[in-house]
Amino acid sequence: MVLADELRALHLVLQSTVIDDAQLTKAAAQVAELRAKLTGERRLRWYEDESSGGYHESDYAEHTLFQGTKNAMAAPMRLEQDDRVDGRPAMRASVVLNRLYEGPPGSAHGGYLAGLFDSLFGGTMRLVEANAVTGLLEVKYRNRTPLDEPLEFRSWVESESGRRLQLLATCHHGDVLTAEASALFVRVGPSRSANRGK
Repeated sequence: MVLADELRALHLVLQSTVIDDAQLTKAAAQVAELRAKLTGERRLRWYEDESSGGYHESDYAEHTLFQGTKNAMAAPMRLEQDDRVDGRPAMRASVVLNRLYEGPPGSAHGGYLAGLFDSLFGGTMRLVEANAVTGLLEVKYRNRTPLDEPLEFRSWVESESGRRLQLLATCHHGDVLTAEASALFVRVGPSRSANRGK
């Protein structure tokens, strides 16, 4: 979304540029004026809209903190279905993180990486048509994760037992493994296909 992209760019300017107080005051007034012009009805959250079973995955993804193209705080991360070498279904994601997400010098913040993994695991629920939430998330940081470079994530369901799903994921910069994660997800309701069928 163009507006969200412009807001991200503005945020980056604030983070990376020394701006005098006069410019900041003028810019703040202009932003406030623009915000006042953006009016409309309250947008329903993805789970509040009853029109098609109350589940709108695409709407959720567009606004989430880590994937959201319409969320100016998101990087955002792009997800698509893929297959592992052994043929099992998996999810693949790509993202470039700038200094807005910096932790150690020149590297991504570990907390934001954990959030990316959690969001990716949530997207991985598509593979098994599950409505599930995070029960446990563990991240191991193997190497620094650089800023302003393409990062590739992979995730998959390793095993299922009753309501419990065990998931694994990796993050690579080129051939370098920078982090890996494991998670326990717990099913909490009807399947996504059941919701879509209402």
